[in-house]
Amino acid sequence: MSRAGSTSKIHLAVDSYGLPVSFKITGGQVNDCSEAPILIEPIPPPGVLSADKGYDSEAIRQQISEKNTIPNSHRKKNSLKVKKKLQKVTSSTADNKTRLSRKG
Repeated sequence: MSRAGSTSKIHLAVDSYGLPVSFKITGGQVNDCSEAPILIEPIPPPGVLSADKGYDSEAIRQQISEKNTIPNSHRKKNSLKVKKKLQKVTSSTADNKTRLSRKG
């Protein structure tokens, strides 16, 4: 039971024509990532699989890649890959500021 009362989610996988391939109905409190493996399993390798960022995790991306498919979804803000990229950009910006101040 969520704060809003009894809620539910419909997890749906569709093919390239928008036709349903698999679906599952869960309680609203169920994490999207926990349902993704069940949805991905029956999908034939389409080449590219797009998903909502609620389904983003390294385990899901690995499962998609193992099907010879490219995962194409936005990463969550708290994703480790996003954090590493942000740290790299931040540190390189700091390095550039340091270099500029040394030149001046």
